[in-house]
Amino acid sequence: MSVPRNFDIPDQPERDERHFWEMRVWLQDAMQDDSELSGFDFHFRFWRKGKRSPVLLFTTVSFIEAVAASIWIDRLEGAKVRKCARKDCGVLFSDKSLRKKKYCS
Repeated sequence: MSVPRNFDIPDQPERDERHFWEMRVWLQDAMQDDSELSGFDFHFRFWRKGKRSPVLLFTTVSFIEAVAASIWIDRLEGAKVRKCARKDCGVLFSDKSLRKKKYCS
């Protein structure tokens, strides 16, 4: 069984800059609040190639679904959401390290 590489999703609505800023706010909220991620129906399967260990393969049909899946995986792995301590940054990031990380890079 081969893994699909490219998808063509026709008829996607055009988005303007305002949409992406709103999505950014929603994603920041979702990283900090479990309720923001309810309602997604992820499709997944186990996949194995040859003798390699099996992997869990998620299929998403949009950018927002892919990011939501990533946030859920971080939560399952116990990652903490932190805000970059640099005054000129403020980016939120997931931290799975045992030491308390202060910066996003």
